[in-house]
Amino acid sequence: MRIKALAHRILSQIRHDKRTLGLILIAPLLILTVIYYIFNSSDNTFTIGVVDVPPSVVERIEANEDLEITVIEYSSSEARDAVNDEKAIAVLDMSKSTPVIHLDATDAASAGKITGLLKSAVMLDSIGTVRDALNNLKNLIPPALLGNIVLPELPDV
Repeated sequence: MRIKALAHRILSQIRHDKRTLGLILIAPLLILTVIYYIFNSSDNTFTIGVVDVPPSVVERIEANEDLEITVIEYSSSEARDAVNDEKAIAVLDMSKSTPVIHLDATDAASAGKITGLLKSAVMLDSIGTVRDALNNLKNLIPPALLGNIVLPELPDV
């Protein structure tokens, strides 16, 4: 009985206190609305520079459905300047043996999206190149050498 009476008293006090009701009901809605606009306000239009990038990688970058990407070709000397002058959010430089990404990281969320996009485009292109080389190699092996061995077809990526 005491618990019931105590609960009734507390609920009665809260019902008559307008500030508490406002904090309980309005404040969470306001905070959730602000957070929604913070996370969904990022622009999905980006300019990416490329240096000596194969056309297949450029096609994979431009084919992204979630982001609106504009690809611009730069020379090696212009690549860093494009990022520093904010002409491009990132530049993918494949002029050396290892791909290098020059990135404007002022917006961490956008930088993460672009880095993931560029890495996956390069990786998928590399997988496609290896697949094609293996399929070509498989076609060069005479069937007499294979005997009963059946080599599987490698899927497209």
